[in-house]
Amino acid sequence: MSIYDLPSVNASLNGLSAVFLTLGFIFIKRGNKIAHRNCMISAFVTSIIFLSCYLTYHGYLAIVLHRGPTRFLNPEWFRPIYLAILLTHTILAIAIVPMILITLMFRSEKLVSLRKKIAFPITLLACTLPIIGLLSRDVATFECLLILTVVLAFSSLLLHKFQSHRAIARWTWPLWMYVSVTGVIVYLLLYQIFPQK
Repeated sequence: MSIYDLPSVNASLNGLSAVFLTLGFIFIKRGNKIAHRNCMISAFVTSIIFLSCYLTYHGYLAIVLHRGPTRFLNPEWFRPIYLAILLTHTILAIAIVPMILITLMFRSEKLVSLRKKIAFPITLLACTLPIIGLLSRDVATFECLLILTVVLAFSSLLLHKFQSHRAIARWTWPLWMYVSVTGVIVYLLLYQIFPQK
């Protein structure tokens, strides 16, 4: 296996995450909380492994090969459709991270009691990160800190808005499923159906 196999691995991990999410949904509808919990934790671990592989692959392309990600150029008529799928996938992939963490956090009574105590420090950190990014005068650092700022600010908002695991899970599950399925679709379009040179 080489670094070039990671897009296939990433698509497989996204697909596996979607399977765990589906099974978790079925189990909770049947009242099997233990099987539901196990499936959701498995989906979470699978997503963490995916993120590690994704960052490894794109880091290797950028740092070692001095290349950007593979671009979808042909067929031109399908490019707007592909970009629409990729854009929604990317935006929701960023938004889903704090939602997943907070959904999992609401399963722990100790963490729920800390909810309001940690929301303000998270908000304060989110406000200072863009300033640190600007002071660094490095575009990549600023972009990374800006994404982290959005995630932290969204986390703070979610901590205030939702009161229970069930309330936030009603939003988290469909978005997480969408990100997992569109991850597979993006891979299929970019590497299998319309292989890009």
